[in-house]
Amino acid sequence: MGIISWFRNRKKDKALASFVNELPNLLAKAYGKSKFYSPGQIHKIVREHKFDEEFLNYAMAIYLDKERFDEFKKEAVFECDYDVFR
Repeated sequence: MGIISWFRNRKKDKALASFVNELPNLLAKAYGKSKFYSPGQIHKIVREHKFDEEFLNYAMAIYLDKERFDEFKKEAVFECDYDVFR
């Protein structure tokens, strides 16, 4: 693994840790506790709290249900698979 790959993986790991450890509390505080949220709600909190938007697709996979994720990925500019990101 090259140094660039190492830094990218570290950046991704940090983003995922934030999405798992911090984002649920922020979403619940802003919108009430729920198993799933809307793409707009997720993106707004990610942006407001300056989480790394490069890995937004992972946050979407965590906090959207499969049906809404499939809708989200139709509009996404990147390829994404719900099961892979979860």
